[in-house]
Amino acid sequence: MRLELINISDLKPHERFTEGRLRAVMGDLTRPGVLWYPILVDDKDLIILDGHHRVEAFKRMGFTKIRALLVDYSDPKIEVYPRRRDIPITKELIIETVGRGEIFPHKTTRHKWPGRTKKINESLEDFR
Repeated sequence: MRLELINISDLKPHERFTEGRLRAVMGDLTRPGVLWYPILVDDKDLIILDGHHRVEAFKRMGFTKIRALLVDYSDPKIEVYPRRRDIPITKELIIETVGRGEIFPHKTTRHKWPGRTKKINESLEDFR
């Protein structure tokens, strides 16, 4: 696991986002003094595992970089759970789906990992 500033254009989403949640995230990010978590990204394929709304918010706000926790997705300590009964989820299915250029509906997966990084308190201007 390593914390890095990465180019948003290199990231690959595996889930859609919703406009309502996106507006809320954008509002939170523009408030002074807001602390937020880095996104979680597979270090091999650069698949976004957690943070789709934050990534889209940064894009729409004109940022080109975002702080990410890069992880080895094959690590058994990183777990994925389905959030929908109609879509069975595995790490392999996520990688295959993204590899085909497809993405899941919003809130399809839930990832859990040990040692969640503390919240970040950086000026948004650092990400332009």
